[in-house]
Amino acid sequence: MIKSLKIANHTVKVEMKDLSKTDYDGRYYPKENKMVLDSTQKGKEADATMLHEFVHAIFGNTSLVHMNISEDAQEALAHEISEAIALNFKLTQRK
Repeated sequence: MIKSLKIANHTVKVEMKDLSKTDYDGRYYPKENKMVLDSTQKGKEADATMLHEFVHAIFGNTSLVHMNISEDAQEALAHEISEAIALNFKLTQRK
């Protein structure tokens, strides 16, 4: 499994954790520059979550972080961007 990713010359740590009892499949923590992904997810579902959190990490490691975009707007953007990438590269199917 991937332990870290490079984004804009920053290393983003990737941690796997059982998140099945939470209300989310993954989470990006900007202060720690770390994403936590659900270790119980497999296949395309896991790929979609990683891609979604990767988009959040891009927001946190580029000038986008200074644009004062609300958390709700960031979540919507991360969802739509990750879905568009996944659909165009046939990584997953929209639910």
